[in-house]
Amino acid sequence: MALLALSHATEPVDRSVSARSLIRGFRDEQGIIWKNGKLRTLSFLGFAYSATQLSLSAFAVVTLVHDGGWSLLAAGSVAAVMQFAGAFGRIFWGVVADKVGGGFKTLALLGALIGLGFAALFWITDMPGAVQVAVLVMLGMTTIGWNGVLLAEVAHNAPEGRIGAITGGVLVYTFIGVIVGPSSFASLYMVTGHYGASFLVFSLLGFSGMVAAWRSHAASRSK
Repeated sequence: MALLALSHATEPVDRSVSARSLIRGFRDEQGIIWKNGKLRTLSFLGFAYSATQLSLSAFAVVTLVHDGGWSLLAAGSVAAVMQFAGAFGRIFWGVVADKVGGGFKTLALLGALIGLGFAALFWITDMPGAVQVAVLVMLGMTTIGWNGVLLAEVAHNAPEGRIGAITGGVLVYTFIGVIVGPSSFASLYMVTGHYGASFLVFSLLGFSGMVAAWRSHAASRSK
């Protein structure tokens, strides 16, 4: 902060731009988002996918230990590989979006993979160890790797000159998912007593995201 203050202290200030209150600015940004179908969809996707991301990150290790019979060290090693796969996925899915010619198409694919992966974890106790790892690494690559594609679509669909503000407005819903996701997952476990059942319910977020993203993609093609 100090370096930025020193390096930008002499930049000119545009006095023609009137200062707006924080509340009014937030209301204006949300108004733009809710009037735009694609931005509404992206807000929902940010909520749904971040909820799956944080729930998987929070409960993958305990699921492997509690349900899969893994040691803490082995389960933690799988979690580390999942994080690496997620970092790779952020680049990989961007390349996929460029190749297939559509961010929404890629987000729909991600939703399908997240939904299938979460549903598969219902049967984690019946899977061989190698399959458990494969499913979790795939989920790491998808639940952690979706962010770049979504933010690129937000920038693509935001009004000219409002990309930064609209990105912040959409991220409001992403971070609501960050807060609500793990706590809801834990609540489901308290009711069911079964981590797999909680993952199965959360698979609906992935499948819902798939449908929403594909509908936006189809609407773009029909224009």
